[in-house]
Amino acid sequence: MAAHLDIDSDLPSNNPSSKLHALSRAPSSIDRLYSDLPITPPSPPHAIPPEYRQLREQLLLNWVNHKLGCDPRVTRLSELLDREILIDLIETVAGSRIQPLNNSEPRNLDTATKLLHDWIGQQNIEAVASMKAVARGDQDQFISLLSYILTQYQAYIINAMQDDTFGFISSHVHPIISIPHHGAVSPADIQQVLLTYAQVTLAEYVNAALIPSIDDCSDAWQDGLLFMALLHCHEPDCVRDMQDFVINSKDRSRWRLTLETAFRRAHNAFHVPILLDASTLADAMHVDEESILAYLVEFVYAVRARNKNEQVTEKRQSDIERWQLDAETCSTPSLSSAEYSDPGQQEQKQYSQPQITLKTTYTQVRLTKTTKINSLDEEFQARVASLLEKIAQFQNRLVVMIPTRSSNYQMRSSSVATPDTQYSFDESEGGDHSRKLHPLQAGQEDLRAYELNFAAYQATLQSFKQDELEAFHQFCNLEIDTDDSDVKARIAQVNSAFQGLLDDTDKAERLLETFRHEFGFAQLCASARTELDAAQTMMLKMTPASTDTDIPHMEAKVEKATCIINDVAQVYSDLVQSSEDEAYPKHFDALVRKNKLVKSWVEEVRIWFAEAERIRKWIEIRTVKLDEIAVPEAIQSKELPLTRQEIETLNAAHEALQKEIRAFDSEDMARLRAHVKPLMGGQLTKELSPADARTIEITLTAINLLEQLMGTMQRKSNRLQELTNRLVWEEELVKTKTWIDETEKEVEAFVRENARWQVEEDDLVVDGTDETRHRDQLMAQERLKELVIQRLLMLENKGAEFEHGQYAATIEAFDDLEDSISVNMPDHLNARHDDCCQRRMCNSLRQIYVRPR
Repeated sequence: MAAHLDIDSDLPSNNPSSKLHALSRAPSSIDRLYSDLPITPPSPPHAIPPEYRQLREQLLLNWVNHKLGCDPRVTRLSELLDREILIDLIETVAGSRIQPLNNSEPRNLDTATKLLHDWIGQQNIEAVASMKAVARGDQDQFISLLSYILTQYQAYIINAMQDDTFGFISSHVHPIISIPHHGAVSPADIQQVLLTYAQVTLAEYVNAALIPSIDDCSDAWQDGLLFMALLHCHEPDCVRDMQDFVINSKDRSRWRLTLETAFRRAHNAFHVPILLDASTLADAMHVDEESILAYLVEFVYAVRARNKNEQVTEKRQSDIERWQLDAETCSTPSLSSAEYSDPGQQEQKQYSQPQITLKTTYTQVRLTKTTKINSLDEEFQARVASLLEKIAQFQNRLVVMIPTRSSNYQMRSSSVATPDTQYSFDESEGGDHSRKLHPLQAGQEDLRAYELNFAAYQATLQSFKQDELEAFHQFCNLEIDTDDSDVKARIAQVNSAFQGLLDDTDKAERLLETFRHEFGFAQLCASARTELDAAQTMMLKMTPASTDTDIPHMEAKVEKATCIINDVAQVYSDLVQSSEDEAYPKHFDALVRKNKLVKSWVEEVRIWFAEAERIRKWIEIRTVKLDEIAVPEAIQSKELPLTRQEIETLNAAHEALQKEIRAFDSEDMARLRAHVKPLMGGQLTKELSPADARTIEITLTAINLLEQLMGTMQRKSNRLQELTNRLVWEEELVKTKTWIDETEKEVEAFVRENARWQVEEDDLVVDGTDETRHRDQLMAQERLKELVIQRLLMLENKGAEFEHGQYAATIEAFDDLEDSISVNMPDHLNARHDDCCQRRMCNSLRQIYVRPR
């Protein structure tokens, strides 16, 4: 339940049909002057003003010591980190809203940061203070962090008191002044609740001229008089000497005593912790508002059980009446009588009146000022004129409270309208004039100001009725001859004007309800648009590394937006189908179109993301398979690392995988390329959507992955080619060496056995007796020569055949191996190759050597 200002009344309205809220007190001077409730902006997160620093630091230390019961007391902010007190503080003020720490978790600043993120949210914390700067000992950042924690705790306390049957604040805070239940709370939210609470609670004291009007939660509290008034309001016996403090409030040197007395008495009566240092507060040039708010929260919480205590109420009213009577006896000047001056006239200088239908008696009332009825008493005449003038002011106030906007105004960031759903609400486009603010262009602050103004108007009108109109009728009954026709006419004129005002108030309230209803439509549409924008943003932020959960998150956003749109169509069917204001159907239709568009984008991204995921997994599997084909280094080892069968097995597996990858590239990837080719062409017929951009990115990523796979495959192919070429060379080299070894043996045997001459031709003895023998020797010698020559020719032919066959194949295999590698051929392979060539050369020379000469 949000904190709110409920204006209850023990005195019912005299008019049962009246829309006025009855009040149990007279309005404050703020009500009478039609002033808006002031809103003080929160302190900037990283810059505590120097004049506030001392008071703020003392407050925070006192608050921490009070919440944790520190013994010994914490005297320096740095001790909160040194003594690990920050974690205890967070656990204490957050309570069940965070998960408790495990015993194994370290109690350091990182853990404290985690607790804060769980409780308040990382983004909210980082917007207030840098935890890194806090860790470095930055005092300003640490004060900002502690102040923010204090503000969230105050919001929790205020909201919690709404569920308390005896919660005093629940009957003093209006529904339109609320504390957010979700998200971060600012000091301005706390200030609105407590300022309104103080204004309502102390209205009797303001009207009795005991205290000035309460316009803020800072400097107005410095003299201590307001603290005294609050204490007397809840426990009159504690402040029997109120008049003395009223007199002392004029003397700044007495402020410290007043503050100390108020704090001490509140502590003794209600156990309100003394968070503020009276001396520092009294001497301050400017009062820190957040420090005052912190004390007020503790005060309100402590006195919450004093609500609706009749004895306290009677004693309080009796004291106030007595003090007021004493003041009048002593000729104490009262507040200004110009309570009903019209600040709305100032607003009229800035804004022209919007065209609304109100039953106004403004002109009629003005004319009555010139009417002269000599027979009436001057006091009666003055009262009538005053009442009619004020009724006219109320009429005018009803007009000027309706939100307006200059035609030159730029849409504020909090407006629920968005650039694609803005319309021209002006009848005329030219000139600088004011126009009625359309709910589609309004922000939350516009509605809040409208409701605040109307609530203040009702309170002031009720007070006017009780204090002046009823007093007028009582005066007429007692002092004036009501049988006189002129008197009757004037009284009837006043009654008629007031009744017209009540009718216009009813119409104004209906206008507010209509504005609230239409603003609710705009806000609900804005919620749906926020979800769609979030889905679109997630789509734009998607990367190839995005997970499967990102798509469901986007789909959930779109689904939520769809549900909101359906709710809008049902709850606000009158606006969706409105024929009077086409802005609402246009706004809703634009939202429906955007929902449909974003939904189609998400669906398209989902399809292609799933396709990309399939491609990625397919490539991952093939990459693993490719890595499983272990190809050893081919040339560095002296021995061939694998056998022929093993190399053939590797080649077969690699070739099958290579064929599969090329088929995938020519089929699946070709289809993906064909889809994005029109999107990447030079002649686009439409602007790229986020879905198109993601599809292009997915495709390029898939192509990149495939290229990496094919690059790995090519490197593996090169290594396999090196290994295969090494195998071929090794096999050819073995064959060559075998041939050379065999040929060398044949040449050696030929030289030793066949090519050596046994008898020289000159050594043969020729005589007559041995002629026949000599002829036989010559014939044998010729036959031996013939055999040697034939054997030599056979060896030479064999060598020539080897030279062009096996030896050439070996040389070619070595050249292929050398061409396939990307580095220089190792020395051990070069040595083996050179040795083979050298042996072949030697073999050829020996064959030449044995030729006959």
